[in-house]
Formats: sequence, structure tokens, C-alpha cells
Amino acid sequence: GGGGGGGGGSPNLVYYIFGIVSLLLAIGTCGYFHCKFRKSQQRMKAELDSMKEARESLSPDQGTLPYNAAFSGTYSENGQTKTTCYTLAITNGIVSGSSQDDEGVAQVQGVVNQPEGKIHLLETREDEGVRIEIAGSVQDNHNGSFTIQADYLSSYQTTRGRLNLRTAVEGAVVSTAAAYDHSPIVQAQVVGQTYEPGRPV
Repeated sequence: GGGGGGGGGSPNLVYYIFGIVSLLLAIGTCGYFHCKFRKSQQRMKAELDSMKEARESLSPDQGTLPYNAAFSGTYSENGQTKTTCYTLAITNGIVSGSSQDDEGVAQVQGVVNQPEGKIHLLETREDEGVRIEIAGSVQDNHNGSFTIQADYLSSYQTTRGRLNLRTAVEGAVVSTAAAYDHSPIVQAQVVGQTYEPGRPV
């Protein structure tokens, strides 16, 4: 008659098995997403390294670019578009300078080959350890202004985006990007319009 007591242990066994299965599923799920994240990071690093290689292999050529230029315009990422400006010194096609946007100031270095219409830049924020590779085109508008259109990839959350920048027509005066550099520059274009002497803002 004591055999009937064995039935009381079966619910505990079911819970035990359920717990083990749940644990295994949780471990498997975590492992899957960790593996997926790791592969994503590896792909990002490979792409950043490829962009770095392209930057380092580009032959510098100043072309018609001025030695100092301030570009202003927009950057677009994660469905948002915001303003930015770049103050660049260009010597024999070697670029150095800084950028400024709502996230702060970053250091910029890179190479431009104006006759080929190519520009490759590296943007870094030392305090955050962020690395941004930028690759795109530079165009002489033949009116004293230049345009840069480029894509970028950031090591921060694998962020991708696009830059649309321009200097002002030669002789225009604005204060937007010029405020960040006191050296002689080709003045920048305010987003949406170019300020001209004598014309109301």
C-alpha cells in the first residue's frame, strides 16, 4: 500500500526537468546573441580596417584646395540629421584639424586627392576612445567653394552615417565654423544659405 506515495514525487521531478530545460534554453539564447554580437563586432572591425587601409594608401594631392578651409553642413545617422562643421588645414593633400557638433569636438586627420575627387579622414575623440573612419568625394564647384559628401562608420555602437559639407563661395563671410579657428580660412556656409555682405540674415 505504501507504493502510492511515489506519485507525490513526480511533480517535483517535472519542475526539476522544466528548470533544467529553461536554464539550457537561456544559456543557448545568451550564447546565440553573444555570438551574433561578436560576429557583428568582428565585421565592424574588418570594415574599419579596410577603410583605414584605403585612407593610408590614397596618394595625397592638394589640387585646387586652399591650405585652410572651413566646411559646414550636416551629418545624418540613426534617422536624424544635425549640423556640424570642420576646420581643416591641408598641406600637399595631408589633412589635419578638428570637427565640432552637438556631441563635442573631435580631432581629424587624413588624406585628400582633389584631382581624383577622393577624401579619407579619421576622426577620433580621445576621451571616449571612439574611432570614426570617413570616406567620400570632394568636388571643386568652380566658384571658390568645395563640397564634401562622405559616408562614415563609427566604432561606437557600429554607427553609420553620412556627411554633407560645403565651404562658402569665395569672399562670403560667416562666423559659424570660423569661430573655432583663428587662422586664415575659406569661410564656411551656414546650413541652408550663404551669408553675403549687405544681405540681411
